[in-house]
Amino acid sequence: MNELKRALPVIAAHFILAAAGCLVWALLVDIPESLISPFILGYRLRYAFLKFTDLVPALFISGIMLGYSMAFGKFQNHATGRWSHELFETLKFSFVLSLSAVSVFIILSEGIAPFMDSRIQQYGTLSEDYSGNISVATDFRSQGRYLEAELHAQAALQIWPESADAAKLLNDIRYDAADKSGVSAYAIPPAGSSGTVRAPGASGLTVLDAISQAREYTDAEDFFSAHYYAMLAYKLARETDPNKQVALRVAAEAWNHISSMPDSAAVRSDSRLFSIKRNGYDAIQREDWLRAYYIFSSLQDEENSSDDGLYDPDVERLFDIARDGLVGSYFFLDETVGIEPFEAARDVFFIVRHNDGTSSVVFFRGIAYKKESGRDMAYLRGFEYARFDVYGECRYRILVPYVKMLPYRSGDSGTVPQFLLHSVDRSQPGLDSVPQVLSGSVDEPMQNTLVLDMPYSDMHLVISANRGIPSMTLADLLRFGKKADTYGFSGTLIQSEIVYRLAEPFLVLILSVYALIIAWKFRFLPNMLFKAWWVLFVPVFPAVSWFAFDAARYFLRLFIIPVVTWFPSFSVPIMLAIATLIFIGASMTFFGQRGD
Repeated sequence: MNELKRALPVIAAHFILAAAGCLVWALLVDIPESLISPFILGYRLRYAFLKFTDLVPALFISGIMLGYSMAFGKFQNHATGRWSHELFETLKFSFVLSLSAVSVFIILSEGIAPFMDSRIQQYGTLSEDYSGNISVATDFRSQGRYLEAELHAQAALQIWPESADAAKLLNDIRYDAADKSGVSAYAIPPAGSSGTVRAPGASGLTVLDAISQAREYTDAEDFFSAHYYAMLAYKLARETDPNKQVALRVAAEAWNHISSMPDSAAVRSDSRLFSIKRNGYDAIQREDWLRAYYIFSSLQDEENSSDDGLYDPDVERLFDIARDGLVGSYFFLDETVGIEPFEAARDVFFIVRHNDGTSSVVFFRGIAYKKESGRDMAYLRGFEYARFDVYGECRYRILVPYVKMLPYRSGDSGTVPQFLLHSVDRSQPGLDSVPQVLSGSVDEPMQNTLVLDMPYSDMHLVISANRGIPSMTLADLLRFGKKADTYGFSGTLIQSEIVYRLAEPFLVLILSVYALIIAWKFRFLPNMLFKAWWVLFVPVFPAVSWFAFDAARYFLRLFIIPVVTWFPSFSVPIMLAIATLIFIGASMTFFGQRGD
């Protein structure tokens, strides 16, 4: 225990001085020229943290060598036999210290460093996006394309809100547009683009619930809603369910009232209005959600612009039903405005191999995550999808500017990713964004939605793998290992990384024991006076330790490759067994030391 007390300050000094050195180095080192001002400090601090994390094992080993060589000085003048109690106590406390250091290293390297590295990459990407948007906005302005210019200037301001250059450019664009046409270049999309979404149909409803709601709407003389929920109950009920006929009777009763409504419309005695509402309701019954949405959206606009003050509750309720049905198969164009700066990953590519021998290839240029009403979703930019048959021939290939990804419950398959491929304008029909077929032919339903045959949770894994295998956490590697080949990644490479991550802590422990052996062999004489010139050699210990640890890691990776190749199923236990044996051998070597 006395040796530990003497060695601990030396080890602590290693970490403190190294942390300060990494910080100074990060503040002085050259950074990417494209990095913009608001990201510079964060980039330097995270860079310093990553450098320090990489040095932790070498610093600890160096601290062990230097600290214990001083602490072992008390054994210099008296004999210490092999397998002595003193050596056992020393190894015991140093082992506890090593475990603590390894734990800190694991927390830093596995728990924090991946996020720091991801943030550094994001700084670089956002800086390039900012410069690109400024350049494109300037070009569009010079061409008189003020709409596109303003969009790119606003995108630059989203990345750097305090940018004087971007703000001035945006003002200049708006001034030029107003000077030319007398109107603003671009109207901000209407608020409320993402409200509370209710899935069409019976999300959470039972047959009896739907019949009950239909009767409540009948009593309230809201016959469109009554018929809708009655037909919903009819669709939900099984063929043997007596409530199926009850629902049909309620629906027939509501429809009889609807048929006689032109003569008794209470809100607006307008046969034209009734005809439009009926056409919209027919579209709802056919699940033609897009047509129904635009019909009732147009009626709402008429109500809002009318001066008569009349209000038709049917229009609002049927509009809500149509909108909720629409968002199950479509999304709005303005949902993707300005989201590129918030993308979490870029240039993601993977393969999905299907049980029937066919395969799908997916690529997208960026993904931005969002949570709406507690529901996860994401927007994918530059989405490409290709389907291949069992012979490797391409059946079709599509390209979509933006798609919306949602978790979709697919029976026994669990939750899978569903992609909405068709985006529409919020108020004007015909301004659609649809998949562009690059080769082959695509069925019409496929042009709206696409469901991938893979667990939704695996999307996170393939995105992480695209950032680089070394940047993945050990937890993600363990989850992804057996699935890697399915998604077009090397399972051997993933398994090698898993084995290396598990073996690396043992490597630190083993080298720590050998550092103890070196410290014992070159222990200081007791009562030796400190000489100032020794300070010049202090940096040698961390440098030698770093070189030794880096070389050991290199040879460890070389050794892991054949083990994983020859024994893929047993590579982890084999490597852990070998590491344990080497650690025991190193410990025995230390116990075998003796003092003269």
